Amino acid sequence: MRLISGEVATGEAVSIFGLERPVNLQQTLAHARMGSGDPCLRVIGDAVWRATRTPHGLATERLVVIPDGAIRVDAWGPGSEWLAQRAPLWCGALDEPSQFQPEQPLLRHLTRCHPGLRIGRNEAVFETALLVTLEQPPRQGRCLACGCRPRRSGSRTRRTRCSIALASSAVARM
Repeated sequence: MRLISGEVATGEAVSIFGLERPVNLQQTLAHARMGSGDPCLRVIGDAVWRATRTPHGLATERLVVIPDGAIRVDAWGPGSEWLAQRAPLWCGALDEPSQFQPEQPLLRHLTRCHPGLRIGRNEAVFETALLVTLEQPPRQGRCLACGCRPRRSGSRTRRTRCSIALASSAVARM
């Protein structure tokens, strides 16, 4: 990773950095999205927009690959500088592709098919834990929100309206 520039002006943070190899932002950052309707992470054109909590407060960032292959980060809000400083990590700056030599043919094939995919680090433990928890359908027993039993469709458990209500009420309490 090479830091090209970084500056802070009137609450807006801007950072431009380069990675050793080209990155596909959409593939790399879309894993943090909670479904296609997630308002906190949007892919609009070539840019990825993210609203999140930081230790310094709420912030929004926009990441885009600029023509020379570097990534430009624009961030707004009290946590903007924190986000701009950590954007290279989220884009996979710590990845060492030369050390990843999978033995399984499927993994080798996927590595060749997606050369711009990076596995980044977002430091948003709460958001990640919440995402993983809310993505899990109730497997058995009763729903915590209203006491109903989950409906089964074949071998899969389908979510009910109450499980979505649980998610929004759980988020509101946090």
